[in-house]
Amino acid sequence: MDVRFEAVAPSSPVSPLASSVEGAVPEPASDKGGRTGAVLSSLIASCKRLRVEPFAYLRDLFLRISTHPHHRLDELLPDKWLLAQRPVSRVYEQT
Repeated sequence: MDVRFEAVAPSSPVSPLASSVEGAVPEPASDKGGRTGAVLSSLIASCKRLRVEPFAYLRDLFLRISTHPHHRLDELLPDKWLLAQRPVSRVYEQT
């Protein structure tokens, strides 16, 4: 019996084992990509902890961030954003 093995390069940088595991995250291709992924993951985790819908938050964030004053960027963090989204009370509207 003659068996030959051939080394074949994978078609993607993610190993087949890791890509088959549910919830597996591929490794970033660069340090900048890794930092960006970490920031987005952190924002999404904060949204979930605060019960903010992540897609709505990120959509609003990406629409506003380019025109928002850089010295007030903390206003766009999920906890401050949530407070700004709450409707004004009726008592305040009547005065």
